[in-house]
Amino acid sequence: MVLPGKNLVFLLSSLPFSGARLVASKPRILLLRPSGSSAGALERIGSVYHVPVVRIIVLLNGLKRLVAELERGCDWLVLTSPRTPTILASAGIVELVSRLGIHVAVVGPKTRVEAERVGLHVDLMPEEYRGAVLGGKLASLKPKRVVLARSADAVPDLPRVLREAGIEVVEIPVYRVEEDIHRAYVAASFTTTVDYIVYTSPSIAKTMAKAYKALHINPIELKAKHVAIGPTTASAIRKLLGVEPLQPQEYTLDGIAKLITSLHQ
Repeated sequence: MVLPGKNLVFLLSSLPFSGARLVASKPRILLLRPSGSSAGALERIGSVYHVPVVRIIVLLNGLKRLVAELERGCDWLVLTSPRTPTILASAGIVELVSRLGIHVAVVGPKTRVEAERVGLHVDLMPEEYRGAVLGGKLASLKPKRVVLARSADAVPDLPRVLREAGIEVVEIPVYRVEEDIHRAYVAASFTTTVDYIVYTSPSIAKTMAKAYKALHINPIELKAKHVAIGPTTASAIRKLLGVEPLQPQEYTLDGIAKLITSLHQ
């Protein structure tokens, strides 16, 4: 297969395949995540091909604005991605949050682990790991002002729920997601050799849709099962790929590992 604009051998040699081994009794999993991410629990249950098809670009102006808005005053700082705590720590914002006594809310357990790792005290995490659910929990506490540090491409459910409750919401993009389309071509070339394709964000579904189209791959015809990490990603997969993905009960890689284990007997 000839990949548009890149040499396949070079790309394959540079990819982190998480030590994947072809073991007949184990599921073969294509994991699509940002660069710098880990395969987590999936490595324990299958042969993982971990291809980073998007990059994280830190927005310095966003970090400056975040500092200004936090100093202006707010009741809650909300983090919806496990990447955000590290970005805040690198800019010295963790100490500012602690000094100002701002409450911290996170959308799920991975974000909580990363937040606590950099020294943030997490005050709220919903039982169901979705932005809309977190928004409802926060709204019930009746805060006056909430600051969201998030991706430039984040879905609008969380701030919408808060605004409908009459809460002042300040959304600040502190990073953006940039597609790595040539790695996406490589990922697409693996789809015929795996049992499961795991999509971990709507932006990744969008990037893969472009790769499938460029390589004339019809996602509907693939034998591999498409797996979405949660409802928002599942919605993007339906819209962009035209397939109905599987979803775990818990919207994490651990949840996906449990799902695949239950299916691959």
